[in-house]
Amino acid sequence: MLPTLLRTAYARLFPPLWNATYSCGRCGLHIKITNHTDRDRVAALLRAAHGHPCKPKSKAL
Repeated sequence: MLPTLLRTAYARLFPPLWNATYSCGRCGLHIKITNHTDRDRVAALLRAAHGHPCKPKSKAL
C-alpha cells in the first residue's frame, strides 16, 4: 500500500515530460519540442509538422 501511495504522489508531483524532434530535408524546417508535459499537444504539433506544405530551398550555384 505504501509503495503505491508513494508512486502516485511522485507521479502527481513530477509528471512525465515528452520530447520530440522533426526535421525536413527538403525545405529545412526543424521543430524541436523538449520537456513538455502534455502528450496530446506534442502529438498535434508533430502532425502539423508532418503535413506542412513543403517548398524546397533553392540550391546555390
